[in-house]
Amino acid sequence: MSGQELLSTYELSLEDFQQEFDPKIFIQKLTSPLFSLATDDKKNDDAKDFDPRPYQQLFENAIDQLHVLRQQVDEDIRGLIANTKMAENDHKAQLKELNSKFHMILHKFQHLDQRISKVSHTAVRTGQQLESVDQNRRKTNDGKRTIRQFLEFNTGKKDKIDPIFRGESSDNQLAKAARQIQKLKKIADEIQSDKTSKATALIHETAKSI
Repeated sequence: MSGQELLSTYELSLEDFQQEFDPKIFIQKLTSPLFSLATDDKKNDDAKDFDPRPYQQLFENAIDQLHVLRQQVDEDIRGLIANTKMAENDHKAQLKELNSKFHMILHKFQHLDQRISKVSHTAVRTGQQLESVDQNRRKTNDGKRTIRQFLEFNTGKKDKIDPIFRGESSDNQLAKAARQIQKLKKIADEIQSDKTSKATALIHETAKSI
C-alpha cells in the first residue's frame, strides 16, 4: 500500500480529541502507517533514501481535516450559544410572567384582606348591636316580670305570688328569689302608696322568710 493510499484512508474524528489529549501519542498514531510501510520496504530491499513527501502530505491532509473539525466544532458552539440565549430569554420571560402573576395575586390578596377586615369590623359592630339588643330585651323582660310579680304581691294573697317566693323552688331559684325580692322591696318602699300597701306588706313578709 502506497503513502497516498494511506492518506486517502485515514480519517480524523472528534473522538480523537475527546479523551485527555497527548500530542506525542497523537503524532505517533497519525504517522504509524508510514513507519509500517517504510519497514516493509526495507525488508524487501527496496528502501531508498528518506522521502519526506509522504509525511508532508500526511500532515497537510491532517491539517485539512482539523480545519473541517474546527468548523464543525465552531458550528456546534454557535448552535449551543444560540440555544443557551434562547433558553435564557425563555427563562427571563417566565420570570417576568411569574413576577407579574405574583404582583397580581398579592394585589388580590391585599384586596381580599381589606374586605375580610371590613367584614370583621362589620361583624364586631353587628355583634355589639345584637348584644345591646339582647341586653335591652333582657332588661325589658326583667321589667315585665318585676311588674307582674309586684302586681301579684299587691293582691295580698300568697297563693297568687310567683312560686319561687313560696319556697317551692331549688336552691338556685332561692338565690334568685332573694335577689328579686330585694328589688321588689326597694320598689315598694319608693312608691309608698295606699294602693300598693298590700304589696308592700306581703313583700316585706316574704323577704323575712327567704
